[in-house]
Amino acid sequence: MYRNGARVSERLQQFLMSDGALLLDVDARLDWLVSPWVALRPAAPPDLEPPAARLYLHEASLLGVEVPRTPPTLRIGTVGVWLRQDAGRAVLGATEQDCAGAADLDVLQATVVTGVSSGVAPRLHAMLTLASAMLLGRLGRALVNAGAVVGPGGGAWLLSGGEGAGTATTVRSLVAADWRYLAAGRVILRHNGSRHPVIVEGWPEMPSDSDERPEARVASAPFAGVLVLRQVPEKPTALLRRAEGDVLAALAPASPWLRLDQSGAAGVVRALRFGLQAPVFDLHLGLDTYASPERLADVLAALPEGAAL
Repeated sequence: MYRNGARVSERLQQFLMSDGALLLDVDARLDWLVSPWVALRPAAPPDLEPPAARLYLHEASLLGVEVPRTPPTLRIGTVGVWLRQDAGRAVLGATEQDCAGAADLDVLQATVVTGVSSGVAPRLHAMLTLASAMLLGRLGRALVNAGAVVGPGGGAWLLSGGEGAGTATTVRSLVAADWRYLAAGRVILRHNGSRHPVIVEGWPEMPSDSDERPEARVASAPFAGVLVLRQVPEKPTALLRRAEGDVLAALAPASPWLRLDQSGAAGVVRALRFGLQAPVFDLHLGLDTYASPERLADVLAALPEGAAL
């Protein structure tokens, strides 16, 4: 697109929640770089209200941009976030200085700038995740790194675990066993205000080449509980209930930003920090269920039915 003789970059947009609360607005030239993190489309749906929060991503040179010299409030790999709780502002930076950002949490707007350099993708994705998480937190929602499937009882179970825990494989196995698919690796929790107070909504991810049945997909479901995954190949698959049922303790290792913005905690974020009660189980995955969706579903038949209240 050209305006007054100068090239103007086209933009791609995506609402990160179905109610349009948070809008991602991206330089179209960065589509290939962002698409592994989130699906993008050329225009925003015309029937939604203006978004409460916005996250902008621009391509630009980062010459002269420096990472703060003080220790960050939170670091993920080489990406850090420096949060001033009293001012409602955050700065984001990477040690490699190839992407950077800032968020004004009081006005619910964040901007990330990146250069197109080798290896920038994981750092950019981490930065976008942190910016989105802080904005969603101020909206009373929680961004969580977890897969999600809907069991026979209708509740959404979050599958959480570290790198190599087998989250995506477990999601695919359960969908093959006639559970329903909600998300591969990222979800948003929000308050519902009805009989089931917390709803799990799937992230707008790119279509997968996996064996998921399209008819098995759902956009959201009531929150049922958490399965913390661990690979234990030398033992049979086992489901072990945690005595404390602490949802935040189960989710925070994979989503450390849940403890980041203490002064902005509201809604479901506050509930996570102050005792949201839901079943939490450790799921130790043995080789007996590796290629046997039916066996895995049999193990999980011991889960409580329905959604957490």
